[in-house]
Order: sequence, then C-alpha cells, then structure tokens
Amino acid sequence: MSSGRIQIAALLFILLSVAVPISSAGANIDAVRYIIDLDISQNNTAVGRVEIIFNATDAKGLTFLLDNNLSVQTLRLGRESLIFQRFGDTVDVEFKRPVHGTNNLVVEYTGFLDESVDSHSWANLDSDGGFAVYEANWYPNIPGDRATAEIHIKTQPGWTTISNGVLIESNPEKGRFSWFVDTPEIGFSFASGRYREQQDYEKHIPVSCYLQSVQPNCAETLRKSVSFFSRRFGDYSYPKMALVEVGGGLKGGHGDNSLVIMSSDILSSPKFTEFLAHEAAHSWFGGMITANDSKWLTEGFATYAGVMYLENLDSSLARDALGTKRKEYLKVKSTGRDKAILSAKGEYDDVFHATVYSKGALVLHMLRSVVGEETFSQILRDYVEGYRGGSASVADFQALSENVSGMELEWFFDQWLRSTVVPDYYFETAETEFDGSVYTVQAVVGESSTADFKMPVDIIFVTDKGNTSKRVWIDSGAAEVEFQSTSRPVYLEIDREGWILESRRSNNRRVLRYPLSFFGLRLLISNLARSLQPGF
Repeated sequence: MSSGRIQIAALLFILLSVAVPISSAGANIDAVRYIIDLDISQNNTAVGRVEIIFNATDAKGLTFLLDNNLSVQTLRLGRESLIFQRFGDTVDVEFKRPVHGTNNLVVEYTGFLDESVDSHSWANLDSDGGFAVYEANWYPNIPGDRATAEIHIKTQPGWTTISNGVLIESNPEKGRFSWFVDTPEIGFSFASGRYREQQDYEKHIPVSCYLQSVQPNCAETLRKSVSFFSRRFGDYSYPKMALVEVGGGLKGGHGDNSLVIMSSDILSSPKFTEFLAHEAAHSWFGGMITANDSKWLTEGFATYAGVMYLENLDSSLARDALGTKRKEYLKVKSTGRDKAILSAKGEYDDVFHATVYSKGALVLHMLRSVVGEETFSQILRDYVEGYRGGSASVADFQALSENVSGMELEWFFDQWLRSTVVPDYYFETAETEFDGSVYTVQAVVGESSTADFKMPVDIIFVTDKGNTSKRVWIDSGAAEVEFQSTSRPVYLEIDREGWILESRRSNNRRVLRYPLSFFGLRLLISNLARSLQPGF
C-alpha cells in the first residue's frame, strides 16, 4: 500500500472512531469460551471458524484481534450479520442494538499463517507442518480476557496436532485432533507435523516431547523442570505438559499454559536446558498469572526461573548464565539505547531482550539478596498462590514483596525498574594497622554513579587463614567497614558472589598493605597478581 493510501486510511479510522467509538464498548464484554475450528490441510492455507461465547452488559460492540494475513469472510451475532471496521490486526464490530447476557459471535475467516516479529516467526504453515502462538492472533480473540476453549484442528493425514489443555480426539489418519482447555486462559497455541513422542510422568501428569530430531533426555528434562518449579512456586495447574519441536523460523521458544513450542536449533544447543526451563516456567508466569502492565512479570520472571533451575543442577551453571545476562545488558547500555524496564514495551528486539529478559532476571536476583533466601522463596510462592488464574501488576508484586519481607521497597523498585542508572562500587580507602597481635582493617566503600543509589553491599575480608564478610548499606554516599583478625590480611572484595548489577567489576578488589617484611612483600606481590584476574 502506498504512503498516501495509508494516510487516507488512518484519517478515515480517526473519523470513524469519533463517530462510532466501537472499541471502547469492549469494556462491557467478557469472553467466556472459544470454540475454534481450523483447517490447515489444504495448500498451506488456513480456513477457520470461531465461535466466541461472551457475556455482555449494554454492549454496543466489541473489538477482537485477528492477524492481518487472515481475512474475515462472515461475521454473525446469532443469525444476524454484522458490519465491522478493520485496521491491521484490530477488528471493531458494531452491534445493531445494545447486547445483554450470554451471546455467540461467529467469525469465519481464511488466509495464511505467516506472522513474524523482528525476524522471529510466530506463525508458519508449510508442507512440513505448522504452528502458531497465541500472540500471532491466529484466531479471533478479545484481548486481555481469560476464557476456556475447544480447539479442533484438521491437518494433513499423518500429522499430529498438539495444543493447550487435554486431548479429547485423536485421528491421525484423518488428520483430526481436538483439545479442551477447562481453565480460563489468556490465549491458545498449537503445533502440527510429523513427530516421535517421548513421554514421562510428573506424578500423575503426563509430560511429553514431540520431536523431529534426536533429543534423548527431552521428556526427562521437561519433567524435572516441572517438578522443580512446582516445589519452588506452587503446584502445577494443568493436565499435561508438552514440548513440540518446530522449524519455520521460530528461532527460540514460546511457552504458555501447558505447552512449549521450541525451534530445532535450540533443542541441539548447549543452552537447551536453560531455554526449556524458561519456557516451562511460563506456565506459572504468563499462564497461571498474566501481566497487567509489564512483560517483566512474565519474561523477567521466566528468565530468572531458568537460572534458578540451573542453580538447582549446578551453581556454576547459574553463575555463568547470570554473567552472560549481565554482559548482554551492559553491551546494550554502552550504546546508549537501554531503557528503564517499565518503559520497555513489546518490541522484542535486542534492546527489549537485554532490558526485560536479562536485566529483569538480574533485578529478581538482587531482590533475593536484599530480602534473603527464605523470604524471597516465600514471596514467589505467595505471588503464585495469590494471583493464580488472574493477572497482576508491578505494584501488586511490590506490595506483596513488602508485606512478606516487612521491608519498604519503593527505593528498590524505583531504581531498578524505573531508572537506567547502574551503580559502580569501589574502595575509596583501605588501611591496615597491626598492634603486634591483631590486624585492624578499615575501609571506605564508595559508589561512583551520579544517582543517590541505595543497596546492601557484601564486603569480604580475606586473610591467609580464611575469610569473613559483612554487609553494609550504601545510600547517597560512602559507607565505612572494619574488620579485625589475628591472621594476615590479604585483600578486600566487594560483592564477590555477584549479586549486584554493576557497570564494572574490575575495581571490586583491593589488595591490602602490611607492615613491610619479607613475608608481607611476598604476599603483596602474590595478591597483586590475583587482583588482576577478571572477576564475575
């Protein structure tokens, strides 16, 4: 379409919206169930019929989303044909009279499943198979509403279709599969193709991988992740968990309620375990709980859940994963393109990923350090329990964190979610005194950003016999710390465990000076060499 025609269409949209504000009427609409019939058996074309059952209160119309590659053929409320206006994926429907009670809207449509965001395919259909995640709007859906669903998909003979919920019909010879979702969910996805199934069980729940390549431990890894998250976050709510391998340019994975769709390159990647755990965690963060105002509550949480799963396997894997996320974010920050987490919207580009996924995970890691291990675990369990089957905002999560921890945390959420400032901690001074029997080390820890940054910082004191640590709060300036020991001091180090996202860590270690002696000189040279080694 030419730019002139686009401008005319935009002007008409504005005029029509003023005259008939149909989309605003959606506030009186509540979707209850979707009955989805989709035929993808012929010529790479999708033919669909969806019945939306909804409750209404004096509704003059509604708005639903449908991918722009799919054309509406008919639209009826009961037996009445309706008029509609379409602008991209948004379809505004005008009712002929105000609507009350329970109603059925039928939409018939046809077109192509072909939707990409920043070179990542969200829907694809070809001769080898097809898939669509719910964000691709492959079926007409009222945005933001949770609903149950019947999903009936016809494919080429010999294909298998996997969707959310529980399987209620399976006829591979005719390419007919039906799934039923009995819990209200925000959206539904599917994948179809020729697969080999691997199956395991988490208690009574079937856990399956539908594979096109060889991945011997897929179902076991998926089961272990479901088991781990059930212990850490709360019981798994769904009747099954399935992972489906796809091609078609997905370039990653997608997880929602009971279903993970993952590209072949990830299944063969060294990052497979972390990726799988991230997507499985979306059954909790994105499935059981949807986000009202920030993708941090889904993508940041699922990313950190993946790190927690790695930590459960081997703490060094978690450290490496956190280090990778730190580098990813700081690389973007160095270009000046970074955004505050709550300012980053769903562009799904490198800035969004570095900010919401990677920095978002690091923020949760820091919250864990601030409130303590047991409290952090309780916060996550209470969050899932309190908002299961609904939605939450960042303010909700902050309030819950404050209630569980007994701490005022506005400062934490402000500086890490609403700001792009990253601190840089260093030793302003560090002096050692020796009275003949006891060494006393006094140090001043500073922070070099221009903001008044507040954080608890762990300082470790290393001697030739061992180490000890203290936590100091640095708020709007510097903090003093003192250690005493009968053993010879070696060095001080800021945040050895890497809890805090800093702009640099090369200045976190300070080798200590001693009263001059042969032993002291040798130790000083040795530890100067150690201080040059890169930290986490």
